[in-house]
Amino acid sequence: VANVESAVTHNMTSVLSWTKLYYLVEDVNSELIEYSVSFVLPGTTLTVDGEAISAANDTQSDGTPATISFTQADIDNGTVAIGHDGGNETVAGFDFVVSYGPSSTATDSFRANVTENLPIQ
Repeated sequence: VANVESAVTHNMTSVLSWTKLYYLVEDVNSELIEYSVSFVLPGTTLTVDGEAISAANDTQSDGTPATISFTQADIDNGTVAIGHDGGNETVAGFDFVVSYGPSSTATDSFRANVTENLPIQ
């Protein structure tokens, strides 16, 4: 898993680019590489295709853990975004398991430093 140092602006959302997070597997369709989010840091927002997805540390109405997942193709196509909700946190991010097929998985974390949105002078 390649996980490049990143930043997100305070109280804003940014596209999660393939240059920041990717799982390189030769000759595997990127739609088959799935990221399953296991934990979202406080103050972090995630969207896929413009739809906000609930925090993985939340539960569904039936009490089961919420499931957040997206594919490498979603990242490659620019449809996954990470943001900061405007709180006091200095780091945004999430933990995940990435897999393709039943026998190949890796666990990792994505972190982005929260930067201030400074006015243009």
